Amino acid sequence: MGGLSLALKLLAIRFVRSAGYERLITFHHPRNTSAIAMNRRLGFVDPSAERQPG
Repeated sequence: MGGLSLALKLLAIRFVRSAGYERLITFHHPRNTSAIAMNRRLGFVDPSAERQPG
């Protein structure tokens, strides 16, 4: 995935950083593998993968 999706995501990241925020949450359909891959390349992480069991 690229083109418009990537351009809009990068614009959002720049806007959020310039506004002083340190966190940005993104959403995508769980089967949208290209969006998931793009988000991971941009440094987004899956919060459920960060949780420790127990």
